[in-house]
Amino acid sequence: MTTKKHISKLPNSPLQEVIFELILNQSVDSNGNPTEEDFDLAQGVFNKSISEEFKHRVTKALPPNIKIYPRIKHQYWIDQNEWPVVQIGPGTLTVNDTDKNYEWDRFYPLIIKNITRLIDSYPTDLDINKLVLRYIDAVELGDANPKEKLNFINNNFKLNVVNDFSIKNANLEWININQTYRLADDSIVHFSITDGKSKRNNPAVVWQIQISNSKIKSLEEIANWLESAHSVTSDLFKDTITTQFYEYFK
Repeated sequence: MTTKKHISKLPNSPLQEVIFELILNQSVDSNGNPTEEDFDLAQGVFNKSISEEFKHRVTKALPPNIKIYPRIKHQYWIDQNEWPVVQIGPGTLTVNDTDKNYEWDRFYPLIIKNITRLIDSYPTDLDINKLVLRYIDAVELGDANPKEKLNFINNNFKLNVVNDFSIKNANLEWININQTYRLADDSIVHFSITDGKSKRNNPAVVWQIQISNSKIKSLEEIANWLESAHSVTSDLFKDTITTQFYEYFK
C-alpha cells in the first residue's frame, strides 16, 4: 500500500485555524450544577509552568453566579496577540494556531507538552471526556453570491450538490453541507462546507474537518491517537478536493 506524502506546510495554505481541545468530565454539586473544585489550585500550578514560554496572559471573566462548563477562563499567548495560544478553564484545555506558524511537527509536541502540564497541575488523575482535533480552512470569493459559491464547491470539491427542486420566488441564501463518519476506533469524523467568513472577516467558502474521540484516557493513548487523527484529517483534506484545487495551495 502506498502511503500518501504529507506536505508539512502548504505555501498558499487556506488554513484559518487549527484547534486541539481536551474536555474533562465535570462533577456536580448538591444542586446539580457543574463544579470544578480543583481548578483554581491547578490553574496556579499550570500558570507557573507555562508563563516563561507563553508570556502574555489574558483572563476572561464571567459573573461568579454563571456556571458554564467547560469554558475558557485564561489564555496564554506567546506574546500579545501572537499565536499560538493555549487556553485553560474549568473542564477544558485548548491549543490553537494559525497558518502563519502551523506545522504539525511543532503543533503536536506543543499539545503533548501542555497536556503534560495539565496532568501535573491537578492533584488527581484527569477524567477525560473527549479529545477534539479540528481544522478550519477558507477561500475568499469576493462578492460571490451563494449560487456562485455552490458552483465553486461543485467545481473544486469531490462532490456534486444539485437541487432537483426549486422554491418559487426564492433565491439560494445559505449553504451548509455536513457529513459525519465513525472510524473503527470509534473516533467520529465530521466534514462540513458552509458560507462563512475568513479570518480577515471577508465572505468565504469555509470547510472544516474535525475528528474526536471519547474513549482515550492516558497520555500515551492521547499521543498515539493524535498521530492517527492528524493522518486522517490530512488525508481527508486532500481527498475531498480536486487535484487542481490542491495544487493551488502548493
